[in-house]
Amino acid sequence: MGEKDVSGYINFYSPMFSPEEGSYDAWQSQRRIRVGQAEKLQIDVSDIQVIPSFDDASVYETVFTQNYKAAHYQETSKKVLTWKATNSGWQIIRERNLPANTVYNGSTMSLAKSE
Repeated sequence: MGEKDVSGYINFYSPMFSPEEGSYDAWQSQRRIRVGQAEKLQIDVSDIQVIPSFDDASVYETVFTQNYKAAHYQETSKKVLTWKATNSGWQIIRERNLPANTVYNGSTMSLAKSE
């Protein structure tokens, strides 16, 4: 497994990124600490969908299931990343974490029923 590139990870997020809580600067500092300190980190993604915006050709959403495992934390969730084409390339402007059993269809979300 390669070295963690925390700065490279942060650079995928646009300065226009608006975290769910707090400021971009606070989010960036918190992510540097958490990602930098994570031990035995393994992230697997599946069920990847790419959805273009209907009203802005420079915006796409990626939806996927993420299985995140680290030495002291693990979580499976549905991730929705909103990407925008910028002068620096494609960058994330919004991120949402949803329960793993969420069915996502554009702007419509619902929890899947257990059988």
